[in-house]
Amino acid sequence: MGTRYKPEIDGLRALAVLSVILHHFDSNLLPSGYLGVDIFFVISGFVITASLAARPASKGLGDLLLSFYARRVRRILPTLVVCVMITSLLACLFDPLAGVSLRTGVTSLLGYANLHLRDLSTDYFAPPAQLNAFTHTWSLGVEEQFYVIFPVLLWATGFTAARPGGRRRLFRLVALVSLLSLLAFLVLSVRQPIDAFYLMPARFWELGSGCLLYLGMSSPPGSSPDPQAAGCLPLFPLPAPVMVGLLLATLVGLPTSAMAVGAPLMVVLTTLLIAAVLREPEGKVSGLLRHPHAVGIGLLSYSLYLWHWPVLYVSRFTVGVQWWTLPIQIGLMIALAMTSYRWVEAPLRRGLFPAGRWRAISAGVLTVLVGAWVLVWTDRHAQAQIFLGNHNSHARREPWSNLAIPDTRITPQACELNNTDQQGPTSPEGFARLLETCTAPPERTPSTTGSPAPPHVFLIGDSHAMAFSPVLAHVRQAGNAEVTLLAHTGCLFPNTPYGHSQSICSRFLDLAESQLLEFIRPGDVVVITGYLLSHLGDSSQLRDTRNDILGSDGRPVLSGERKLELYRQGLDRFAMKAAARGGAVVLVGATPRNPDIRNCVPDWFNVQPKQDCERTVTRELDHAIALNRRLRQVLPAQVQLYDPIPALCGKGCDNEAVLELLRDTDHLSSAGARRLGASFLAFLRQVRLPPSS
Repeated sequence: MGTRYKPEIDGLRALAVLSVILHHFDSNLLPSGYLGVDIFFVISGFVITASLAARPASKGLGDLLLSFYARRVRRILPTLVVCVMITSLLACLFDPLAGVSLRTGVTSLLGYANLHLRDLSTDYFAPPAQLNAFTHTWSLGVEEQFYVIFPVLLWATGFTAARPGGRRRLFRLVALVSLLSLLAFLVLSVRQPIDAFYLMPARFWELGSGCLLYLGMSSPPGSSPDPQAAGCLPLFPLPAPVMVGLLLATLVGLPTSAMAVGAPLMVVLTTLLIAAVLREPEGKVSGLLRHPHAVGIGLLSYSLYLWHWPVLYVSRFTVGVQWWTLPIQIGLMIALAMTSYRWVEAPLRRGLFPAGRWRAISAGVLTVLVGAWVLVWTDRHAQAQIFLGNHNSHARREPWSNLAIPDTRITPQACELNNTDQQGPTSPEGFARLLETCTAPPERTPSTTGSPAPPHVFLIGDSHAMAFSPVLAHVRQAGNAEVTLLAHTGCLFPNTPYGHSQSICSRFLDLAESQLLEFIRPGDVVVITGYLLSHLGDSSQLRDTRNDILGSDGRPVLSGERKLELYRQGLDRFAMKAAARGGAVVLVGATPRNPDIRNCVPDWFNVQPKQDCERTVTRELDHAIALNRRLRQVLPAQVQLYDPIPALCGKGCDNEAVLELLRDTDHLSSAGARRLGASFLAFLRQVRLPPSS
């Protein structure tokens, strides 16, 4: 098989990008359309290997890296930088919380957007991901990280130096690494799906499949194909039309949640389809893939992929994504992609970019660094000035830093840990230091020696515990209590019997439980709060659910009732131990939320029907009320439930009320939390256990 241009590959790129775009318009149209990215991965592995095979033998690793990265810089960076900078400006104009997108844009320029999104625990399929302008650049991060190690594998095996046996060694090495990568993907798909989705080591096998396909189908000039490699490909000589049918059936029929099955199936089908159409260039499928329209879309596929998401992202703050907006949005995607290809991608790839390898790489690196600096500066200093909307609206621009409790060391920076925090406690001694930092004495000390010690209220939970800090501040001031706040993003306290899908959460929860029990004294109260609708929600009924609670089989639990039962067991275990030490345990019930809140702020450019917002607010409030009712039925006797709904929405809540109560889709704003202060303090005075006699 030669290394000349093969239009069938561009035709397959067209299928991949159209699948992704349709899925992003409406996942119901093509439930597994996101697997188009997996098609891209296989194609990339195939094309990169073919391109390197056609190059003259390299003189060493340095020569190989310079040539390889100069080509990658010309191919990837110009369009990416232009797209990121223009989209960032649009984000600042229309998105009241554009900082999330700007920070992701920085990581996309630097090649690690996938790691950034993973650290944010971003569910690619959840509503918040749609409101990040650069969620789609995760796949570029995977490819760019693959490009860091792939040239080293080529050099180590002698493939690029044209040493005898280099292809065979490369085939064996890539096959071994791909097998390990596939095993990692399958294991993580069950235990930590976010890692399976975003991490390059769990995706290497997809690009490796394309590499193996090329090696198996080709041979050095003047020689026959390597029988050992060729014997591995393809084992299933199905006709190309059958494979196209299976591929389309997978995209349409497989549910979105079946990534662990869908990705391997899509990679196998793509690999076999490429082999079939290249071996049968006169076949009907090959002819369809070579059709000028298919090839044209394929040539635009990189620009289309980059620009389609920003069009949908901006639409969600303005006109929405509805049937009547589709022609406008499709037209914009095509126009932006064609303009980008005509004036940026093609010219810079073919000659306008600085000549010479060092100059090309230096120009690319400098451009990326300048672009990243501009985004960081804009995020810190200019974002609010650029925004076109109503600066006085609620549910926007309330900094997380305002959750610090005045005159104490309790701040988000000190007392809220996250999945990227390497300074979190890993030992009892470390946890004791954290407790000391995040504990504040009562505002008024006892007036006489021998007066009873003030009560100690421990507040612990996920990020919602941090958002609850104004309530804790009120308890400290009006209730004259000693207070402690401990929060860990994404970790619902206490741990459930079989653990949390994120190992860092399980470690924190287990350590926090054991150490809190050491510190609890008679009369103390442990208050637990968390994003209950997400952690305990049934994936088939509620939006934005997290399936992090593991079952007895080590798999994430999807059923809401099963999650609730496992969480009840964890609460029962902790509450019994706390009660034995004279402590009380309070669980704060679910609060209102609106997953679409950023679409529901009344800005002049937002023309979406507000009836949808009212329906969403009502539905989500009903879910919160129902969950609190269910909690009241199943909680252990030692756990008291504080239901915040009566204080927040005693007479119901409409969209305007929820905009005031929330700082984002689900965290209470400072005003919302303060509304709970008096009610919660009165509740604590009722449930606090008296000191043991």
